[in-house]
Amino acid sequence: MAKIEKELQSVILAMSSKEKDKLLLRLIAKDRVLLERLRFELLEESSTIEERREEIRKAIDHLYQTPVYSSGYLMMDIRSVNALITHHVKITKDKYGEVELTLRLLNDCFEKQLKWIERYSSKTDKLASYVAKRTDFCAE
Repeated sequence: MAKIEKELQSVILAMSSKEKDKLLLRLIAKDRVLLERLRFELLEESSTIEERREEIRKAIDHLYQTPVYSSGYLMMDIRSVNALITHHVKITKDKYGEVELTLRLLNDCFEKQLKWIERYSSKTDKLASYVAKRTDFCAE
């Protein structure tokens, strides 16, 4: 993050409230994650956290209900759902949900798609390594 010079800082603070608000809104609009986080905290008042978790649970269920053609495709799909979990945590700061959803993602992988980890190939090796790293994350 760039540091604001003292002279510029004092000029900005001397601006009218209306001008500062206008600049602030323009800056916030450029950061999508900050915008979503403010919406979650200020408008939803953090009351939709369970609904947000449920959407990710549905994505996990959908992932393991669709047929998988290789361990490479399975890994891509797991990584995309993991990205949803990461985004959820950035917005909500929901540490409990992060652990719960990641464990569900990994447990379902072992329960429903174990054949893609058991059979050895270079893609399977990468998938097994990825699952192991994610599992290690949950243990921390």
